[in-house]
Amino acid sequence: MLIDTRLAADALGATKMDRPEDVQPNPKTGKVYVMLTNNTKRKEDEIDAANPRAKNAFGHIVEISETDGDFASTKSRWDVLLKCGDPSVAEVGASFSTATTRNGWFGMPDNCAIDAEGRLWVSTDGNNEKDTGRTDGVWAVETEGEGRGTSKLFFRVPVGAENVRPELQPDERHLLPRGSASGRCRSRNLRKAGDALAGFPRRHAGAPGRRRRDQAGWRQDRLNQASEFGARRWRTRSGKPRWSRCSGALSSARSSLCSSQGSSQTRSLS
Repeated sequence: MLIDTRLAADALGATKMDRPEDVQPNPKTGKVYVMLTNNTKRKEDEIDAANPRAKNAFGHIVEISETDGDFASTKSRWDVLLKCGDPSVAEVGASFSTATTRNGWFGMPDNCAIDAEGRLWVSTDGNNEKDTGRTDGVWAVETEGEGRGTSKLFFRVPVGAENVRPELQPDERHLLPRGSASGRCRSRNLRKAGDALAGFPRRHAGAPGRRRRDQAGWRQDRLNQASEFGARRWRTRSGKPRWSRCSGALSSARSSLCSSQGSSQTRSLS
């Protein structure tokens, strides 16, 4: 069962979903959110209510409501909270609210965190210049009231990286985006970026002792920088900034999100 879970699910007739990557419960409301990243192999005759699009390139988010908010309940209802992708392209079939701006929509939802007011902080995996015209990052999605389905950009990671599950701090004044170096990044460029950020000499092959010491120092520097939450940037040889650490405080989850204007910029709540 644990090794061949999908085969066991098929044998029981479970609904085949579009690449579920994360499932997160809201302990206050009893609702559960499922991040479905994408599934371009789904055919027209395979669509169903829970997976409403064939060749689902941009993914969607399903909201499950447990009976009386009880996670031990044997019955629940569900709804598609968002069908992701560019809402300005009719054939995509995205369902963001009309209040969502050009920078507010996203594709390929991958992980999420939930704040005290039920807002989703969604991280993505797979956005790129060709498919969505943007990098991966973190978007805040409203789940209640008139703003339900409205998404706003908060943070973007470097080109080629992905953003794994964001970490919302207990005071909800800070969010750690947790960018990840995926296989689409060139390790050489990332190593240069890490060295520049930590401020220590470049490692050389053939000196394993020094490399271990440098790596330990680099990790400690990163921890110190994370705790200070200071803004840092590294630059390419051309001098153009390519990455910035999130430096603003999330002053309140109830405050309105600032609109996003540029790519590769950090965002904070005002």
